[in-house]
Amino acid sequence: MKARDHTLELFPEAALPVPATPSEAPTTSSEAPAAAGTTAAAASVAPRTQAASLRRPPRPDPLWLALDLPALALEAQAPAVRGVAVFEQRRVVAVDAAARRQGVHAGQSLDAALALAPALHCVPRRPRLEREALETLAATLSRYSSRVSVVAPDALLVEIGASLRLFGGRRALLRRVVHAAGDAYTLQPAVAATPTAALWLARGAGARHTGHRDAAPGYTPHADTQALSHLPLSVCRWPQRTVDALTGMGVHTLGDCLRLPRDGLARRFGPDCLDALDRALGRQPDPQPAWQGRTRLHAGLELPAETTALVQLGHVLERLLARLAAQLDAREAGITALRLTLHHLHHPATVVEHTLTVPSRDAGHCLSLLMHRLERTRLAAPVVALVLDSAPLVALPPDARADLFDDSGRSSGDTDGVPRLVERLRARLGTDAVYGLCPVDEHRPEAAWQRVEDVTTTRRETPAMPHPPRPLWMLDTPLALDVHDGRPQHEGALVLVRGPERIETGWWDGSDITRDYYVAVSRRGSRLWIYRERRDARGWYLHGIFG
Repeated sequence: MKARDHTLELFPEAALPVPATPSEAPTTSSEAPAAAGTTAAAASVAPRTQAASLRRPPRPDPLWLALDLPALALEAQAPAVRGVAVFEQRRVVAVDAAARRQGVHAGQSLDAALALAPALHCVPRRPRLEREALETLAATLSRYSSRVSVVAPDALLVEIGASLRLFGGRRALLRRVVHAAGDAYTLQPAVAATPTAALWLARGAGARHTGHRDAAPGYTPHADTQALSHLPLSVCRWPQRTVDALTGMGVHTLGDCLRLPRDGLARRFGPDCLDALDRALGRQPDPQPAWQGRTRLHAGLELPAETTALVQLGHVLERLLARLAAQLDAREAGITALRLTLHHLHHPATVVEHTLTVPSRDAGHCLSLLMHRLERTRLAAPVVALVLDSAPLVALPPDARADLFDDSGRSSGDTDGVPRLVERLRARLGTDAVYGLCPVDEHRPEAAWQRVEDVTTTRRETPAMPHPPRPLWMLDTPLALDVHDGRPQHEGALVLVRGPERIETGWWDGSDITRDYYVAVSRRGSRLWIYRERRDARGWYLHGIFG
């Protein structure tokens, strides 16, 4: 696991007072009667204690968790080679372990890095990928708190004070958060009473601690200044000229900065530095913009090398769908359509679209559908990048809402296999090849149904008017039958076993009919649905076949 769980905790968990139950209240024995004054005092306090126990418990104090991702610029691109350095404006911003062993480090000029490691793989920074990774993590962490903030370009803030009891305390919650983030990112977490303090502590955790631990030592409630005083000025990310000026004055840590005169600090460097310090120490409000999830999801990945192999494309697509599924699961939402764009180097992009029958957030199911579509798609050239977009999100009930009469314990969406069967058939055969039929309140057989894309409509809609049984196989155009001695023929003479059922309607739209329908049996035992036209030639016609 790559995550480094170095949590700097400013405030340990407070022990909440538990009101005494009536059985625990002191009693007065008959052998040692209490004084009258004591009894009266106890009687006067008892109503207050009872009223206080009925009050709403106090709201927990805010507690902020900060997650710093120092290698996000590198890990968001997920390079498949070793010895990689990410640069921006000819300066290195992130390196992997192989490049670090060769002497390359962040902040170094690109020319100096290449002089140390001539075989270094240099890739430009991709802010869009970093933003997508942060939003994916924010969606994942939103299941643990309703207040999540994205601090560009490489940090997250989560208010966890109200979630401690729900998830078993601070340490248990931190383990859940680190596990939910996975091992794809290097994490430096920290906890403090204010978001700015937590963020600065998280940024300084890498310099203060090494190795992996489940929890860091706690701090007393009055140790805010002491905890922050050892941090370097770089954690504040103030303008470089401000940091250089303070360093020239002999100010190297936040503790040195806090010892400066407030008026002189604000007059020389502006009010922003002083305001940041006050927000970190809780002297001023420290509001954070709440992260708002997108109504449509978007994810993309570039391939290390162009390819046409479906196996490699499937691995990349699986990673993209895992990102989308994490956001959908956190927001209890589903998608109804997916659009996969495969980019080529010198050819127009190939687009693969698939519409789901019912909203879903199952990554495995969506992967199976898109892979079926890819098998039927001809690629014009090798693929260099994949981009996955979704239709607008649709709210879904939690998975816990299972069918009341389902003993398997699965959710209601899993017990119904018809929509998923239809989706698999559409992925293999095409969307137009699989559709549903919906009955219509109409006496004319050719107009008594209509084609629908939603197969669930076939089961929901039922005709309002009763009628005799109808065949499942209806001919698009009725077939004229031969007549011998007044009897209709089809592979021999037909025997009428039921009828007539007279259908005379449609005069209002110009497509009126006047027919007498019969159920007939052929010599081979086939049950046919035939009718006799009551107008003009008065011929016999085959209209349907019973199964």
